[in-house]
Amino acid sequence: FPVTIDAELSAGTYSSAIYRARSIPDAQGDISGWTLYATMPTGLQRHQLCSWGGYLVISGGRDSVGYKTGVLLFNVATKAFTTLANLTVARGWHTAAVYNNTLFVFGGWTGGSTLTSVEKINLNTGVVSAGTSLINSRAEQAIAVNANIAYLLSGRTGSTTIQNDVWAYGMAADTVTTLPYTTQQSEEAGHDDESVLPDPYVRSAAAFYHPVDGYIAIVGGVDSAGLIGARCIVTGK
Repeated sequence: FPVTIDAELSAGTYSSAIYRARSIPDAQGDISGWTLYATMPTGLQRHQLCSWGGYLVISGGRDSVGYKTGVLLFNVATKAFTTLANLTVARGWHTAAVYNNTLFVFGGWTGGSTLTSVEKINLNTGVVSAGTSLINSRAEQAIAVNANIAYLLSGRTGSTTIQNDVWAYGMAADTVTTLPYTTQQSEEAGHDDESVLPDPYVRSAAAFYHPVDGYIAIVGGVDSAGLIGARCIVTGK
């Protein structure tokens, strides 16, 4: 089963390359054997990528001209691209998730301001509608999904104000709430009992919801000092 990703800024240009590799790690635990699989219609960065059946859904982002509204479907089998819809507001550095054949696009950055708006795109029809707005404007959040709940973590408001809260967006009912949580584990000593994340993150490299234990792992990111982190913080409800 291939893992397919699209690249961002490369050597001063906006990359349009899509690479893939086997999702089974090698003997050293690495994903290897990356090969060029396809090329997007235009080079992008700051976009979002979701999986939907045999498709990858690419939303928003920025090219060499500016921020984009496009929602593209990439057929993994045929390598064909289709423009499904256009967002109401051009954005990048947003988060996105698919639930019940609907793409949810959360917040983001217009190039001048962060957004509270949530847009929903019916992936069967291309119809765009509004979801419930976020509690505050936010960009560069991490996202972890469990069933119909999208957990939106950290991020920034405006250009520089870094946040460290967690929201739970119910995609079935279009509701958003602030999620109480405690930090359960961190490689940094002295943070085991914090009621907020020990360091706010501009963006986290990854977030993952563990369906059995109910924990969210946040890996990497850029902290308030502008430092790129490699640590993993585990939070629990």
